[in-house]
Amino acid sequence: MQIINEINEEKLIEIYKISVEQFKDESWSINQFNESLNSPNSFYLALEEKNKILSFLLYQDTLDSINILLIATKEEAKRKGYAKNLIEYLENFTNKKIWLEVKETNQIAIKFYENCGFKPIYVRKKYYKTGENAIILEKN
Repeated sequence: MQIINEINEEKLIEIYKISVEQFKDESWSINQFNESLNSPNSFYLALEEKNKILSFLLYQDTLDSINILLIATKEEAKRKGYAKNLIEYLENFTNKKIWLEVKETNQIAIKFYENCGFKPIYVRKKYYKTGENAIILEKN
């Protein structure tokens, strides 16, 4: 198993499929993934085994922080620590604050992020299309 940070179009399609599998109709479109691949401030990390992506993390690097935009793991590869490995890998090469947002109702994800050391810092009211609130979590 290895963590890669160079994503080509073939790998991007794998990432897109994981996103659709995990986020269903709330997944980003393939166009959004392509735009992020070409953005100078957006970066991918992916955990790969036998040339197949099992988990990915997409983040933006800003002047003073890292914003995790998406993180997902293939269904059959869940609960093996892959997403946590990607977060730890990201932490190891930055001294910036890392933050992310998660649906207030997604208690499984919130617990996961808290176990990774993230702390809730505020709530964005009615942030999602569904009207749900987003909890902003941060890790120093």
